[in-house]
Amino acid sequence: MKKLFLSTFVFCLLLSGNAFANKPVYIELICAPDTEWEGMASESKKIWFPSFKPKMLIHMDLDKMKVVKIGYSKNEDEIRDVSIPIEEKFVDGNNEYRFIKSGSLNENLNVFNIITILSSKWMDGLFVIQYQLKSEVTNFIMNEMKNDTVSEFDRAMKVYTKKSGEFIGYTGGSSTSECKGVRKYKN
Repeated sequence: MKKLFLSTFVFCLLLSGNAFANKPVYIELICAPDTEWEGMASESKKIWFPSFKPKMLIHMDLDKMKVVKIGYSKNEDEIRDVSIPIEEKFVDGNNEYRFIKSGSLNENLNVFNIITILSSKWMDGLFVIQYQLKSEVTNFIMNEMKNDTVSEFDRAMKVYTKKSGEFIGYTGGSSTSECKGVRKYKN
């Protein structure tokens, strides 16, 4: 009986070690969103011929849990080096990677894109929601955030809503259920 238990235990350890060894350490994605919406996603529209539109170019180092390169362009060479922290969750048998990409539309309006990559063995998808915030709101959110993660952004937005009484929803977004160019590197 002890031998059976011991052999089962060793077998389970080998399986779990093998599963960890198969996890990618670096992912390169080329994603052309095929759906977009404005407002709170009540009306989405199909993007026809997404391969002719700008694409999201994302390189993620999963050992360091950082996005190390990112771009949004028709030209796949237009990608720049960055260091953006990634949060990872395991959802319904898939890995979910979330991070923030921000910028300015003008001196009074800032953009925060919450980017989610859903990754499985068979396919990878992209989901982006966008917040457009006035400078005063941006300053409050940035001062409230303890780090540059999506969970901290969400927490800071809740604090802002509680203090100001003003709910700020996202202004639009885009998605694709399957990224066309995916390279996963393992140790």
